[in-house]
Amino acid sequence: MDVDLKTDLPQRSASAAVDIDLSDPSAAGGYGVVPGLVWAFRIHEDGTADALAVDKPIENRHDGWLWLHLNLADMRARQWLRTIELPAAAVALLTSHDNHQQLHAADASIYGVFCDLTRNLGETGNEFAHLHFVMTERVLVSGRYRALAAVAPIAAVGARAKAKVTEEVTAFAAIFNGNAAGPGNGEPQLRDNHGLAFRITDAPWLIGQVQFDFTLDLGRGKLPGNFTPGGWYHTGQFDDQRFTASGVSLADPLGSGVPGKLRGNYGIFGVLEQTLYRPAGAGESRETTATEPGVTAFARAAYSPPDRNLIDLYADAGIGFNGMIPGRPLDRFGAAIAYMHISSGAQLLDRDTRLFTGALSPIRSNETLVEVIYEAHIKPGWLVAPYFQYVFRPSGGVPNPNDPTGISRIGDAAVFGLTTTFKY
Repeated sequence: MDVDLKTDLPQRSASAAVDIDLSDPSAAGGYGVVPGLVWAFRIHEDGTADALAVDKPIENRHDGWLWLHLNLADMRARQWLRTIELPAAAVALLTSHDNHQQLHAADASIYGVFCDLTRNLGETGNEFAHLHFVMTERVLVSGRYRALAAVAPIAAVGARAKAKVTEEVTAFAAIFNGNAAGPGNGEPQLRDNHGLAFRITDAPWLIGQVQFDFTLDLGRGKLPGNFTPGGWYHTGQFDDQRFTASGVSLADPLGSGVPGKLRGNYGIFGVLEQTLYRPAGAGESRETTATEPGVTAFARAAYSPPDRNLIDLYADAGIGFNGMIPGRPLDRFGAAIAYMHISSGAQLLDRDTRLFTGALSPIRSNETLVEVIYEAHIKPGWLVAPYFQYVFRPSGGVPNPNDPTGISRIGDAAVFGLTTTFKY
């Protein structure tokens, strides 16, 4: 089992998103702070590239073109994509889970899906994942749901170990240099623009997990499953979510506004995957995968300390049905729910903001996403996939960007979509 352990959960608000026509190079304004942004580059006419800060507003300029790469697993990124003026079909494909390689040209844009291998614990995995993208004359927007080998961040020097303890137990451990580009101001990609820094003296990042494979025999054959607990620890410094170095609130107008530094950060997580049903004749594979006929479920949870992380608790669960309709062996149906809790440090900062401004602005609390999708293979080469998503308290309940008073929170979001794919 490959688990995407890259902690690139965005710590930015979706409230900065505005309606911008990315297909029009003459569009004015900017894109605001883009939620779920993994990286951004501005490529100039002479071929040189500048890395842009992912936590700062992205300007809309006309020199060269812009590449925005998003973590599509962050629902705020998917919401932001639906606020910008791109062809509807391109946005639908960009935010979907469609795993069919394809390329389309329409409305002065090119969009599609490319296949890649996953990246896990610093190495190329053995599972397939997909890069979704849309490109206009001046902007390339790409995204992935899992870390990909071809579009990985700056590499860090490290060492990994894997031990097959028993037939059912496998242990993984790794240690990496915790700051691939080294200390300094500006973007890491600019400080190590050649990717050859090979630093070994920065605060280390350690991670480990143990995978326990098992089978359940419920009288109709053996059903494979696995449970993987793990954890990580970083010995570096991290921003306090509420206080400055002098101990006053970041919301205090008399304070410096610069977060205090806290030593170390950690996280613990667990992943459970279980095959619930396999039809007769499907074989007895020991792997738990959604590509096998039958019913497969998963659940994941992660925790990090609330004083130095925007998200201190994350959990999701889902179930998938593959080839369960008679006569339709390729059709798939899935449903999932995800929960993200805003840390107490961030919530207390929101309360401080209320105190110092006197405005009853919203206090972020949590976000919940419910999603269902059905993939129907109409005939060879033709796939239709309707889906529905409902988001409760987007971004935890940030202020509504359309409310000039800043008092009301952004509303819940319902998303209906339909993608279709022709292969010929």
